[in-house]
Amino acid sequence: MKAIGVEASLSSIYWQAAILPSRSYRAKEGHAFNQRVVQFVLDPEGTAAGPSAWKAMPGLWQLVLESVDEVAEVKIVPAGEDGDV
Repeated sequence: MKAIGVEASLSSIYWQAAILPSRSYRAKEGHAFNQRVVQFVLDPEGTAAGPSAWKAMPGLWQLVLESVDEVAEVKIVPAGEDGDV
């Protein structure tokens, strides 16, 4: 805000009234969406859409599967080994 000539007092008010609430809202909505996706993956027939949704959206499950990463290997490397600094 300083770069465009907005006073510090006004930029502080803008930050607290606009930026912080929008960031909090996005974080909250992102978490809620993640919870809905996890519930869908765990129990696809039990979601709010119901079993009939599968006939209307046959590719939905495939899209979910393609969006999930698979952990193939977990390796713990203590600091200083394998050339790490």
